Amino acid sequence: MLKTQVNLTELAKSLNLSKGTVSRILNNKPAPFSPQTRERVLTMAKNMGYQPNPLARALVTGRTGCVSLWVQDLLSSYRASVAQYFESRLEEEAYSLSINLHGHGVRDERKAEIANFMRVTVDGIIAHEPGWDWWPYLDQIVDRGLPVVGSGLWRITGVLDHVIVNLDNASRQAVEHLVDSGRSRIAYLSHFLHTGAQDPRFVAYNEVLADAGLPVEYIGAMGNRHEIRHSVRRHLRAYAESNVLPDAIFCHNDDAAIAAYRALCDIGAQVPGDVALIGCDGIEDTEYLATPLTTIAQPYEDLTKYAWQFLKRRIDEPDASPQEVTLNAALVIRESSGN
Repeated sequence: MLKTQVNLTELAKSLNLSKGTVSRILNNKPAPFSPQTRERVLTMAKNMGYQPNPLARALVTGRTGCVSLWVQDLLSSYRASVAQYFESRLEEEAYSLSINLHGHGVRDERKAEIANFMRVTVDGIIAHEPGWDWWPYLDQIVDRGLPVVGSGLWRITGVLDHVIVNLDNASRQAVEHLVDSGRSRIAYLSHFLHTGAQDPRFVAYNEVLADAGLPVEYIGAMGNRHEIRHSVRRHLRAYAESNVLPDAIFCHNDDAAIAAYRALCDIGAQVPGDVALIGCDGIEDTEYLATPLTTIAQPYEDLTKYAWQFLKRRIDEPDASPQEVTLNAALVIRESSGN
């Protein structure tokens, strides 16, 4: 027969301490307990497999011990990496992370339901590059007193604290690197060409080529967002059949760059001999190809560090002045661009 989960009463009895004492120590409340007593409680709780009841803890402390990460999806390797970094960061702080996937096509009624649900189930929200259709609901959440920190490329209207990632400089450096290496026909490959005008990679690509007097060339790879790599691979192979390949490709992200690498291998093109490749995001996969990919590395560590610092301060001090930091991505040059 399976043993039921140990509750606070049983834990306190095993320690010969009051429930109040054990509860204050487990919830890290300030109280005159010796370090030895705190250590004994924490060790016994771990050994007995004690798990706090989140609803009971919320009633006592006003905190749930949970933070929600709002992210469009986990289909892209970049967003999955962001979620993993946040989960590791929050785990170090004894917080749990819930993930709300706020992709496109969610009905307004459902958005309102989610916004109301968050008010009573989490202590705060980290909104990582949410779609614009979600901004009004985040604004409502902030107005109702739930802390929200924005992270990523965009500054969200109504949200006080932000960790902004700057891709501008690294994107310019990436395209300039291709120009300086003697590439004269540089294409921009993306499955998001329809939103390119707002994207710093797209903007940098166009500006650098204009400065260099080189023509622009766009390779679109629209398809099912669940199959980004498959879609890019298929589209680039088709593009190669009807066009002479460019001698360099700047890809919207690393998923696209990895798929482009595979497509070029499929048709016998050499990287970087025939085509130089650069991606963006700095996901781990880029290091492990036969020809490691040049990429623009996102500042994952600092992004999660500052976002949590800002959120924790907003939780503890709801009326604190707004905080913002801008983090720069960095160009990492590897063999795929002919370094």
